[in-house]
Amino acid sequence: MAKKKFKNVKLEQIELEPVTIGVFENRRKSSLGIFIIMSIFILAVIFMPEISEFVNKLLEPEPTIKGPAYVPPQVTPPEDEEEPEQILYDYTTDLKIETEDLNFDTFNLDSENNTLTFNVFNISQKNVNITNLNYYVELYNEEQTLLQRTKLLGNNLEIDGNLSISQELAPDVASTLKKISIVKKSLVDYPPIYLTPNDEGIESIVCKNTYEEVTYIFQDNKLKSVNSVLNYPVTAENYLINYSNYSASASAYNNLTGVSALFSGNETTGLNVVINVDLTKAQRFYVYSADTFSLDTEPKVVSFEMKAQGFTCE
Repeated sequence: MAKKKFKNVKLEQIELEPVTIGVFENRRKSSLGIFIIMSIFILAVIFMPEISEFVNKLLEPEPTIKGPAYVPPQVTPPEDEEEPEQILYDYTTDLKIETEDLNFDTFNLDSENNTLTFNVFNISQKNVNITNLNYYVELYNEEQTLLQRTKLLGNNLEIDGNLSISQELAPDVASTLKKISIVKKSLVDYPPIYLTPNDEGIESIVCKNTYEEVTYIFQDNKLKSVNSVLNYPVTAENYLINYSNYSASASAYNNLTGVSALFSGNETTGLNVVINVDLTKAQRFYVYSADTFSLDTEPKVVSFEMKAQGFTCE
């Protein structure tokens, strides 16, 4: 009987390794997760109507309803006040003109001396300063073309007081004067002027007449000082009389606060007067026939009123 042969099998001695079959979760963590899920579910059930409405608005937005177009209310502009009509009177020696403050009569045109004189009466029932009233005498020819405009100047006039005024006329005005108007003006009636400063920020207006040159100095279009130069030749009419007057005036000006005056010349060669006025210290006054005006006066006032006093300004 044959014998069975058996093959020797060598068993490897391998160390046993652990094998994971399942994981048991921590009971506390599992309970927390269940609580969160249940809370979300309960909240979803409670707020389901709001959530449903929000989703519907996203999917089907409501059409925009346009209201009526805005119509601004109609505004009725205020009626413009009518300016008083300017009256031109025919020149006659018996002409009488009445204003709210003053009466004018006894007009006399002197063609030889080229002057117009008239009387002024205060009817305002109070003392007035004629210069401050801001009246202008305007002269016209037959075609109503303005020949000359002169500001009415004068000192205080008492109640019921009167004053005779003589105004020098420009060349050829006396021969063509036909109509007269007396007008009270306000600052809004003056045409505006805007000055260009130099490199130092200074602006100026220079006004001249036959013998005077007056420089008005501004900063930011506000008057600060005045420089006046008077050159009066010996050949001028009534030179000796005016020499004494101008010399005395220069001395008086030099005694004013904020004013310096330098007089030179004599009775045979002519005279020269240089006057500087610091308006931060000096009060308003007249340097010969030129108004100094007051501190911070606007350029348009200086230009308009100096032209009305017989000066040319630029």
